Formats: sequence, structure tokens, C-alpha cells
Amino acid sequence: MSFTPRQAAIVAELLKREDAVLTAELADILHIGMRTLQRDLPDIEKEVKKSGVQLERSRSKGIRLSGDKAALHMLRESILQEAAPDPSDKTARRRKLLLLLLKEREPRKMYYYSTQLGVSEATVGSDIEALLPWLEKNHLSVIRRQGYGVMLSGTEQDYREAMRRFIHENGGEFLQESGRFNLDAVSAAVLDEADGGIFSLLNPKVMRRVDEVLTAMAEPRLKQLTANAYAGLVTHIAISMERLRQGGRLGVSQEKRIDLSRMEDYDLAKRILAEMEEEFELTVPEEEVSYILLHIKGAKVAYSGNDDGMPEVMENGELLRMIDRMIDAYEPAIALQLKQDEQFIRGLLVHLGPVIVRLEGHMNIFNPLLAEIKEEYADVFARCRKAAKVISEERGLAVSEEEIGFLAMHFGAAEERALAMAGSRRRVHIGIVCASGFGVAQLMMAKLKSKLRHGVRFAAYGKEELSKEVLRENDFFVSTMDLDAYGVDWLRVSPLITAADLSKIEHKMLDYSHTHRREETSDFLEHLAQTAAVAGDMLTLIRSYRRYEIDAALSFRDLLHNLAIRVTGSLAAAERVTEAVLTREELNTQVIPELGIALLHTVTDAVEKPVFITCTPRGTDRFSDAYFKEISAVVLMLSPKDEMRSYHARVLGIISAAFVQEEDFLHAVLSEDEETIRAALTKLLHRTYEKLFR
Repeated sequence: MSFTPRQAAIVAELLKREDAVLTAELADILHIGMRTLQRDLPDIEKEVKKSGVQLERSRSKGIRLSGDKAALHMLRESILQEAAPDPSDKTARRRKLLLLLLKEREPRKMYYYSTQLGVSEATVGSDIEALLPWLEKNHLSVIRRQGYGVMLSGTEQDYREAMRRFIHENGGEFLQESGRFNLDAVSAAVLDEADGGIFSLLNPKVMRRVDEVLTAMAEPRLKQLTANAYAGLVTHIAISMERLRQGGRLGVSQEKRIDLSRMEDYDLAKRILAEMEEEFELTVPEEEVSYILLHIKGAKVAYSGNDDGMPEVMENGELLRMIDRMIDAYEPAIALQLKQDEQFIRGLLVHLGPVIVRLEGHMNIFNPLLAEIKEEYADVFARCRKAAKVISEERGLAVSEEEIGFLAMHFGAAEERALAMAGSRRRVHIGIVCASGFGVAQLMMAKLKSKLRHGVRFAAYGKEELSKEVLRENDFFVSTMDLDAYGVDWLRVSPLITAADLSKIEHKMLDYSHTHRREETSDFLEHLAQTAAVAGDMLTLIRSYRRYEIDAALSFRDLLHNLAIRVTGSLAAAERVTEAVLTREELNTQVIPELGIALLHTVTDAVEKPVFITCTPRGTDRFSDAYFKEISAVVLMLSPKDEMRSYHARVLGIISAAFVQEEDFLHAVLSEDEETIRAALTKLLHRTYEKLFR
């Protein structure tokens, strides 16, 4: 079989499930776009048929793989074979080398690693050099001697911490929201069964037994841990049990054990290890109590904002003094407001206690949001780096970027509250620009309205509508095209509005919300003109709506020209419409597989009144031309190029947005009855008219 890595991941995810999964949910799980997923499905469908497996697709239920057990097993084996890292993939190769180094506790010749990785010994040596910073972060070094081989060197504790870090960085999401282990997901996180995978570092069955023992203990203190902290604790104990079976001893000093024994959770650590001794029939050395205590004390606590179950750090005056200095270092201009934020102070107290324990115990913490925080909240992260220096100065401890990232979440939220409490925010006006002012712009606006519900006003414009008045009345613009020529503040975004786009927009909104703006004035005559224009367009669209059936095999251009002739009745006018839509398509495709439609639109002098028509393929439920990506309906909307174009765009924009906001409207357009669609259109415009003008 021939799958791309992404397609193999899609098939692997479907093989885990007996029931169908919605495409939106599957795309979210795999961190890919809906359009990307839709493009891959036809190729996947063809490939899985070679194993006698069917890809079942239903708009309402989702997609699933079906077939007899033998066929599904053969497909699963094929996927596993394709999952092996490509030697030319440097990142995957080095990850596998790191896994091998962590697994091998005895010296191995360079030839062994070169054979395992399918590369030369010189390449292995270069890869080991590249891994040194990762290993040094865990206080591990590499011993390389002629005639001796290669192996890792470090304390047992540092070695275990490196294993735990590797598992958390590469093991994928193996938790449910409850914080309990999903062992099916754990198994799926295995890199490659052929070489043992990530979880060859420990046995998933051991993790299950550890989880069951901790659950049965029903300790209130463990219930305070966050889901990721609980995962870390289970992983740590499982590693400890495996290492003890292999003879690994910590060798923690007696002095260190006495110091930790004074801590509040020492008795809990003793009880946990007593239960583990019984479960695994092992004799657990006393020093393991100290190590597990470090993990309990260093675990992140799920702080709810009240005093229930808060650890003893609330009594710690030393931490309070440290927080005071950290706030001053973070941002002197808002230090006073931050120090008055009780929620922030309490949350930071709960957070910093475990931070100090982790740093003193050389314990790693995995921050899955670090890259996103550094990119999207760079200013907050930079200020938190300054605040973290206070910890280094007072405790002599180096603070990792992962820890700084978690501090940024606390400080960033507090800064937002401080700005909001200042009472200086105002409503921000954002313009959304695309070629025509409706269609994709309205889809973008619908997405933004669902995410940004307060303190903002959106308006969609065509590029030709960017008059001086429009530019003046909006604070900034978001667009899929370049607006530098207009001398405005703007952001380039994806038509789908990604999480990164949303973050950029929110940051700019925050900046503008604290600046002064002239109060808007209403114009009665303008309001009357708007009412008349919008009402006239609505009436025209309802009366002139038509649904057509078109040959399913037509190309994109031929289908578009066919519809344009029906609308204009003129070959010359139809050609102008066709060229205008094709030009718009070159800027950004209007074929939207996740909705099952192509939303074609443009502003043109080929029509005198606004147009809204739809068509479906004759005799089948999908268009067959590859460009249509098997969509089920085509929508054509045209706006006249006249002085009323802003009103036309507003009404057509309402229809565009309904495809995202009104599920019933989308289903009606995908149906095969013209009157059903006209009734849905009438209902939509009636409701909108009352909302706008009553």
C-alpha cells in the first residue's frame, strides 16, 4: 500500500474505532485542517480497498472503516510497516536514536546503532552530538570509547527523569479529560512495534496497574492534581517499578531523606509505595519514598480559586515576598494592580510551591503549550523571563522555559484582568476584507463572531468598497489579501481563521480597546436608504431564486459558464461573470468540502440586480470533477457593480454566513426541492429584516 504519513495517521486513527467519527472531530484529533482531511479521503478510500476494507462516509454520522477481521488486521499490519521512520527524516531518526540510548543500559557498538537506523556510523556520531543538549538538560552525558561502545552516564534519578520526559514529549495524548488513563490511546501512541516503540521504556500494563492502585486508594490529595500531573505521577511510578525489577537503585542520601520526611505528604508517599510493594511483589527501598514524595510535592495542583484543599504554601511568607519581587520585575507599570488581584496571588502561591520542589529535585515538567505561548504571547513570556530571574537569584536555581511558560499563563491572565478592571476598554471596530465583500468574508465574520462575542463590531467589505470613510471608521482590518496600499493597520489571516489568527486578532483588539475613539452618530436619511435598499434586495432574491440540475461531470469552468448563461441570458455577459469568478478563485478557492458546497461569488456589471441560485448534480449526490472535491451543491451569488453595492453585499453576506451559522439552511440548500430552499431563504431573510429594522 502507498499512504503518505498523514494518510497513514488518518487510517490508524480510524482503525482504533468501531463507530463512525465526524470529520471535524477527526481533523481536530489529528491537528489537520478539514480541507486537508477531505482531500486525503478519496486516496485513502482507493488504497484501503486493496485490503478488502471499505471507507464508509456519511454526512450525518461521519466516516468509518468496515470489513471482516482478517481484512482489517491486514490493513493494520500494513500501516505499522509504513510507520517505520525514514532514515532520511533527521528528526524521526534522532528521536529513534534517543529512544535506543535510553533503552540500552549496557555499552553498544556504533555499528549496532547504524544498523538499527539504516545510516552510517559517522551519521550516528553526528546525531549523538545533536542530542547532547537534550541529554545535558537531564544531567546525562554520553560515554564513547574505542572498543567499549556507547552508553549514557548519569544518576538513576536523572535517567528516570529523562525517560519520563521522553515519554511525555513523544507519547501523544493518552489521557481522558477526567485525568484517568485511556490505555487504548496509550497503545496507539507507540512509535513502531518493530523496534519496541516509546512504551518499550515501560510496560503499558504496568501503567494500568499503577493507575488502578492509585484510584482504589481514593486519596483526596491525589484528586487535587491536574490531569497532566496525575499522568506524570503514574508514569513516574511505573518507571520506578520497572527499574527496580532491573536492579536500578536511586542511592539518595540519608540526609536528603530526613529532610523530605518532614514534609506534609511524606506519609502519603509511604502508603503509596506500600501498596505498590504488594501489587508488584517487590521490596521497595526506603529512598524511593523520597523520590515519589518529590513528584507529589512537585505536581501541578488543580486550583479552583477558593481555599478548599489549598496546600500549606498559603502560610509561606517567604513565597509571598518572592512573588512581590517577581511582580515588580514583571511590569512595574501594573505591579500595583497585580498585587491587588487576590485570585492571581492565590493561584501563584499554589503554583510556585511545586515549582521550587521541581527545580530543587532536578525534575522536568512537560509544557505542551510552550511553543504556542512563546510565539503568540511573546511579550508576556519575555516579561515572565525577567520575573523568573527572581527565583534564580533567591534560590540559586535555573528556571527552564517550560516553567516560564506556565508562569506566563498566570501573569498573562492577571494582566488581562488588570486592564479590564481599569475600565478603559471600548468597543473595537474590525473590517473584514475579501474581493467581493461577501462569501468568504462572511464566513470569516461568522467564525470570528462565534469566538469573539464581546467588545467588537465586525463589518465585511469588498476591496472596491474601501473608501476613506470606511478606512476611517474601522480600527483595523483582517484580510486574506494585501492591504498595504491603503495605509491601514491590518492582519493577513487564513479564510478558516486559525487559532494563531485568532490570537493575533485578540492581541490587536486589546491594544485598540484602550485607545480613545470618536462617538458614532446616526443618520436618519442613511437609515431610511439602507432599509429600502436591503428590503428591495431581499424581495428580489426570494422571487428570482432558482435551483438547477447540472451534469455531474462538467468541469469547474463549464459548470460556472452554464450557470452564468442561465442568469444573464447573454454569452458575452456570461463570459464576464465566468472570468470574474475564476479571478476570485485564484485569490482563494471558494470550494468548501467541509460544508459540501462551492460558494461562488463576485461583483460584476453583468447583472443589474443581486443573484442567488443553486445547483446540484443530476442523477447523483456529488460532482465528479476532481476540482469540486466531491461536493454536493454549487451556490452562485452575484452583486451588481453599482452605487448600492454595499447594501447588496450586506444582504448576500447574510446568506453566506447562514451556511455556517444556520445548519437548517445548509441542509435545505443540499436538498433537491426548490420550494424547500426558497422557504428556508424567506425564513432567513425575514428573521434578519426584523432584527435589523424593527
